[in-house]
Amino acid sequence: MVRSAANFVYLGDACQRPSGKSRLLADHVNQMVGDYFFTCDSIWLADQMDDAPGKVFIYYFDQPSSANPWPSWTGVMHGYEIEYVFGVPIYNTTAGYTSREKTLSHKIIQYWSSFAKDGIPRLTKHHRESPEWPEYKSTNRKWMHLKGGSHVRPIEGKKDKECKVWRGARDMEYNEYLLPTSSSNSFKSQTTTFKFILFSISTFVAFFVLSSSRPLF
Repeated sequence: MVRSAANFVYLGDACQRPSGKSRLLADHVNQMVGDYFFTCDSIWLADQMDDAPGKVFIYYFDQPSSANPWPSWTGVMHGYEIEYVFGVPIYNTTAGYTSREKTLSHKIIQYWSSFAKDGIPRLTKHHRESPEWPEYKSTNRKWMHLKGGSHVRPIEGKKDKECKVWRGARDMEYNEYLLPTSSSNSFKSQTTTFKFILFSISTFVAFFVLSSSRPLF
């Protein structure tokens, strides 16, 4: 059931095109693994913080790094924003960072510093041309799109359909532990297999990215 739902959400009719089919599947496997292990958990946590005293802000980091050696088809991988937070594009003048990436790093440093100090990510007057970062609420699902150039702007939240699929899968996993041991053996076997498949896929993708030196197409 989970497999069928994921196939419908991530692929639909797109996989019927023979040209680029392998590339399409690789892209969607990357998306599935990222959503299951990282993205959806973060969104669910943010939704639970509506009544918390602090404010919640979500960002969508979408800037490929010129300094990284990976082929372009790998896209923006998990953790890419860290080098921008610590100013690597600014002080590393030999790595090949663009002026857009340096400007983005300046903005991200200001956002992170302001949030650490005041609980609200803001820019200094020097970069006030970028819109304000909206607070995230489950009823107002705004994210901040972080990308070089003029792409730093609020966007509508993503991943609603995808995370509904994984929410159902997670609920099935949780309900497994509420069932008597004798009646849950079959279900436990299914969920264990499901987790193993996802882990195997993520390991394969990581190995393929690290060992590849050129694009697939």
